[in-house]
Order: sequence, then C-alpha cells, then structure tokens
Amino acid sequence: MPANSADEDVVKIGMLYLITSFLFTTPYKKQVTDATFNLIESEDIETYVWQKELFKNTFSYLKITMTKRTYDETTKKEIFTYRLYGFPLVFQTWIYESLPS
Repeated sequence: MPANSADEDVVKIGMLYLITSFLFTTPYKKQVTDATFNLIESEDIETYVWQKELFKNTFSYLKITMTKRTYDETTKKEIFTYRLYGFPLVFQTWIYESLPS
C-alpha cells in the first residue's frame, strides 16, 4: 500500500469522525449512512453545502426532542428530557448571546 494512499485514508477517517461526531451528532446506536461514506469518497466533499443539511437535521431532532417525556420512578412524576442531536453548538452559542447576564 503506497504511503500516499494511507495518508489519504487517514484524512478521510478524520473527516468522517468530524462529520459524525461534531457536525451531525446522532444517538450513539445510529450507524453512519452510506450517503456519508459516499460523500467522503467523492470530490464533492470540498464543495458540499453543509448549512442546509445541518439546519434540516438539527431542526428535525429539535421537533422530536420537544415532545419526549419520560417517567421518573423515584419521584413518580413525568419529566421532560432534552437530547438535542444535529449541531447543538449553534443553539448553545445563540442562547449564550441572547440571554442577559
């Protein structure tokens, strides 16, 4: 295996990690999609429009999250749980900037 090919594979694995762990965070049991693998393998990765996909993904999880409720056995009460997948760093930054000190 040529060194150049091995270096390219390392970069692709790094991009896959960045995309799945930072940009498109998902539930830990969810697998990486074929579309993500194909995007990393293609030349389109350098010109891909991430904003639209990130917004769509994050907004989808936000709608799901707002409706989830769980039952706490110790307090015998229904509670809301919030696990925001997608790109939650955007919302964290917006909240820090929007809320007064």
